[in-house]
Amino acid sequence: MKREANKFNVSISDMVNLHKLFIEYIGIYGIDAMEQALNILVLRQYKKDNRYAGRFLINKVCEEFEISSLELFESAGKQELVDARTVYCAIAYDTFDLSQDQIGSGFGRKRGLVYRATKEISDAATQPKPSPYQKKLLSVYNRLKFRMNAYMAFQAKKREVKDNTDAPE
Repeated sequence: MKREANKFNVSISDMVNLHKLFIEYIGIYGIDAMEQALNILVLRQYKKDNRYAGRFLINKVCEEFEISSLELFESAGKQELVDARTVYCAIAYDTFDLSQDQIGSGFGRKRGLVYRATKEISDAATQPKPSPYQKKLLSVYNRLKFRMNAYMAFQAKKREVKDNTDAPE
């Protein structure tokens, strides 16, 4: 899918200051940390149908698992964080127009993270007798997928403006 480049007006001095700040951050945090931060921005700022779908999904997953967005993207192996990343990756892959590589890079990983997440969810959905863990994970996935679909499909009602010109004074 070919996208048109964003057009915006920025002065040269603003670009130089931004460049200096970017170089300073690389010096402080290192190139790997900056690369991961930029990859996370792709997921966080993802827009679809003029809605910030990325931010909405991150917020709902964090709310559901009672974690912060920083915890979602860190590499800790706690089970609740693994489950949160699994649900996030599976929904993001189903909903966003992003590749497994793009989603995985937001977590500082390769596409295997997204592949395993989608496989785990599909396996849980197709099991004749899923385990209690699979049932719980699938339940959370279905609940958040429903919310994501509702968010993307929401259409606000247009207000009717009443004309009061015929009203008696």
